[in-house]
Amino acid sequence: MKSLLTHIFYFTKRQLKQVPFLLLLLLFPLCIAAFTHINHTEDTTIRVALYTDSDSGATAPLIENLLHNDGNIHFYVCEDKASVYTDVAVGHAECGYLIPSTLYDSLDQKHKSNLIEVIESPSTVLSHVINEVVYAKIFNSYALHLLKEYITTDSPFADSSILSDIIAKTDSLYYTHMTDQSTFHFDYTATYQAQTLQKQVLLSPIRGFIALFIFLAGFCGCINYYNDKENHIFDNRALSARFQLQILSILIPALLMTLMGYICLFFADLITQPLYEIAALLLYNFLVLLFMLVLSHIVKQKVLFTSTISIFCIGSLLFTPVFIDVTAYLPILKPLQLCFLPYYYLAFF
Repeated sequence: MKSLLTHIFYFTKRQLKQVPFLLLLLLFPLCIAAFTHINHTEDTTIRVALYTDSDSGATAPLIENLLHNDGNIHFYVCEDKASVYTDVAVGHAECGYLIPSTLYDSLDQKHKSNLIEVIESPSTVLSHVINEVVYAKIFNSYALHLLKEYITTDSPFADSSILSDIIAKTDSLYYTHMTDQSTFHFDYTATYQAQTLQKQVLLSPIRGFIALFIFLAGFCGCINYYNDKENHIFDNRALSARFQLQILSILIPALLMTLMGYICLFFADLITQPLYEIAALLLYNFLVLLFMLVLSHIVKQKVLFTSTISIFCIGSLLFTPVFIDVTAYLPILKPLQLCFLPYYYLAFF
């Protein structure tokens, strides 16, 4: 036990004296702090694109109602369908809605699905909330439409001389009773505070940074082991002792980076379940250890092993959702995610 603690002490001391690793350790929180600062300075308004094929008709009040929505969700009208797709693709809009002018006619005919085309960004985390806002606005507007239909066709005033006066007053009376708390209704509003929105948006990139830097730390530890082998440090040791030292070489830099990652999560206020967070990080360290042991067993030469670092890091950025999930565009690439360890850590959340 004393020998193990001695090795842990000296391996940790050696690791912290290595300038490249120390720079990587310090670069880690700087990258996260810079990314967090950029997102804190951005406008937290959620923009949603709309398009309808008619400026008038039964759905005009619906569009007007959406445009005057209160809160962080801001709806705006595009000139054509292509603009909606473009705005969502470039990130100018969180998502987009193509609302046909025949929407209420379709609902009157009992059609209930595939009436509105929704365009979502693969990286969106708020589409379900926005959907609820749109549904609520549709309900409010369509309910007024049904009320007018009832007054015109089935009410006692259908053939009355005062029908036109009643229809004229329906709009104001309807919205008055909808807002004076005299009727029961659901009102979905953007109750998310800016900090909450930023937490949701930052969640995946920050955890992606953590997974990637721990992965890099594992590579650093494995290179230390290659150097020790080349310097014949393990020549006089038993096979089991060599294996233990190899494990320490990989785990110590990975655990140092994990500690820095946990501190970053704490200061970013992203830790909601501390024990689950620690368990996920430790399990991910175990996966990194296994990966490095297997890879170092397959690749015997240090030069070839070092050349794999760029392959796995670039692959992790491309095929795991650190910044964007490309498999949402190309599902055929989804099996490739399984080849890169950051995917498994991000899957915990």
